[in-house]
Amino acid sequence: MYDPESMSRSKHIKSLRRIPQNSVVDDITSVHRAASLNVADIESAHRFHVYCARFPSEIPLQAIKEYSKVGQIVFDPFCGSGTTLVAGLLMGRQVWGSDIDELASLLSWAKTHPDTEKAYDAFSNQYQKTLFETFESISDHIDHVTSNVTSAGEIRVNGYCLALPEFLPLTYWFPPKAVVGLAAISQYAACRRKKTFRVAAELALSASIISKWPNTVSYAMDIDHTRPHRRIRRIGLSKVFSMYCGRLDRVLSALSALRRRYEGMGISNNLDQLAKVFPNMDARNLHQVSDESVDLIVTSPPYFDAVDYPRSHRFSLCWLNKPAPRYNRYIGLYRNSKLKLDEWLAGRAEFIKILPGKVRSDVAKGSKWVTFFEDLRLSLGEMYRVLVSGGTAVCVIADNQVGGVRIAAHQAMVHLSRECGFEVVHVSKRKIEPSKRRFPSGTFGFDGPMRHEHVIVIRRPPKSRIKKGQG
Repeated sequence: MYDPESMSRSKHIKSLRRIPQNSVVDDITSVHRAASLNVADIESAHRFHVYCARFPSEIPLQAIKEYSKVGQIVFDPFCGSGTTLVAGLLMGRQVWGSDIDELASLLSWAKTHPDTEKAYDAFSNQYQKTLFETFESISDHIDHVTSNVTSAGEIRVNGYCLALPEFLPLTYWFPPKAVVGLAAISQYAACRRKKTFRVAAELALSASIISKWPNTVSYAMDIDHTRPHRRIRRIGLSKVFSMYCGRLDRVLSALSALRRRYEGMGISNNLDQLAKVFPNMDARNLHQVSDESVDLIVTSPPYFDAVDYPRSHRFSLCWLNKPAPRYNRYIGLYRNSKLKLDEWLAGRAEFIKILPGKVRSDVAKGSKWVTFFEDLRLSLGEMYRVLVSGGTAVCVIADNQVGGVRIAAHQAMVHLSRECGFEVVHVSKRKIEPSKRRFPSGTFGFDGPMRHEHVIVIRRPPKSRIKKGQG
């Protein structure tokens, strides 16, 4: 039995037209006030849901300030959880974002299209009340159905018919009673008609699952890199309910705070025009972005073999009725068997220096590396295409350790940028503060924690310079 008092309140891009700069914000001084906000305050907006390897806000804030103007378009083709997009809005820019990862798209959309605190409060009160009544109704009957919990299908308990996701093996990673509770939450979250409420409810569910043990409703101890890493424990309906409602309050609080900031800038009623998030768009083929339509790109491409987003995100996506991520769509996590190592390296002497001999001699490992490099090349080619003449791209990437040997991925990206026609403006090394960014702490891809990364500034040459060079 639960105590009600414990419930806390809480068209494609190519069809777009540039919005005149004087209509992006009502008062330019509000942009400067927003831009001068403490970075820690901006960072707090991202902490309602973990996202491994999210880069800190100071990177896009500085890049946007230095390489773009108010009203211009800032694009992130690997937008992840929306760090660049939020920074761009707070700096008075139009923002476009895309990502191949479904969860990333949900997070980015929620942060760029938040509802009002009043609307969230009304939604939360009714929604949590409905959930409480459902959990209370099924609590006395749950012991009779947990033995029938399977992967996929449905379970019936006290008149409720709850769908189970296709997740194998479901009860290996989730306690049986938690499965029933998650199924109920999933069903109610998906039924919210208003998108801002539905996405918030789904992200709270995801945040309840994708979290470090023991602050998760699963058995997984390290969901970012979970293989067989689990610890069995009992989690009842009461725990599932309290954890989820706590997460929901946290999500709504963060989104409400973002909304207030946008309201202070006078852009809250114009967010549909100022911010566009395109899910499932591959950075290697930005087919929804027209040529020379973007003023600035700020992004962080995936790091080779570092973060297993498909493995971790499937834990929550299955409960959000989303398809399981496919590994062959994620840069750095697969090997293109059709791409021949020697053929790709032919004529690229600089990459022979970057890849140590023992990597090149291992066909499988070497082919995976050149697949990664080729994917970066394709992405850079698309960035070049969509940038305006003279437009800048700021990219963050880290080097790798393979078998104790450092592979300079940042140097590879510099060479690939030049190959695609970019001018390299600046390359700098920055230290990663452990307290500010979550990284692999084991041997996955890096032979230890990542401590440094590189910021690469590249520019599409102005047309006048290209013509002069050709002449």
